[in-house]
Amino acid sequence: MQQKQIERVDRVGDEEENVVVLVDMEELNDAGMTGEEVEELGLDVEANLDFEGILTDSCGNCNFFSGYAANSILYNRGVYPEESFAKVKKYGLPLLLTQDGGVKAFIANLTAQLTEWLESGKLQRVVLVIMSKATSEVQERWNFSIETDGEVVEKGVSREKSDKEIMREIQAIMRQIASSITYLPCLDEPCVFDVLAYTDKDVAVPFTWIESDPKLIANPQMVKLHSFDTKIHKVDTLVSYKNVEWDEQ
Repeated sequence: MQQKQIERVDRVGDEEENVVVLVDMEELNDAGMTGEEVEELGLDVEANLDFEGILTDSCGNCNFFSGYAANSILYNRGVYPEESFAKVKKYGLPLLLTQDGGVKAFIANLTAQLTEWLESGKLQRVVLVIMSKATSEVQERWNFSIETDGEVVEKGVSREKSDKEIMREIQAIMRQIASSITYLPCLDEPCVFDVLAYTDKDVAVPFTWIESDPKLIANPQMVKLHSFDTKIHKVDTLVSYKNVEWDEQ
């Protein structure tokens, strides 16, 4: 199946800027924008911070590559300050959500588009990329590969899986993300993040998205995390990161 890869950008005035660079509050201020002004661009900041509904079963009771996963990665990897997160309880676990207005706006806007592609069966993969703020060198790639049951999308065939089973799988992944600090190298410089979406070649792309390179890591180390399956969508999670020993040779 042909696929294309795009990344989220936003347009401010006549310039195109990668949102994930602008959402850092320091960068917003440098660009002459405040969190309130980002909200005025029409981004639904009050909408779900958690990609609620991005992976839904026929009853709409399940969600995953969510702001919860993304927020957990950003918090545990120190991309944003610890004090900019607030604790909530979800999936039976204590999780942290960013309170940064720019990041919340970005996630909310991203949610809407990914949901549309997923529901149409056009979304194949979502990758959260962590990069050096100074050099844009890629430090980590959190890869969420998505398999969609075509019969559900095309024919409306019903699939069922208990909420308890789904919850256990989500909890396992969230715990693995939280424990990533035990095996991933320290990010010893300021970083920003980007989100790549791999879609079918024929998907309609909004003007706020552009074609992107894959932002790969040379000779990476890789760790496979738990899979997550709703019977409609299956998500395989893999994190790849710089091989520090190889890099120092």
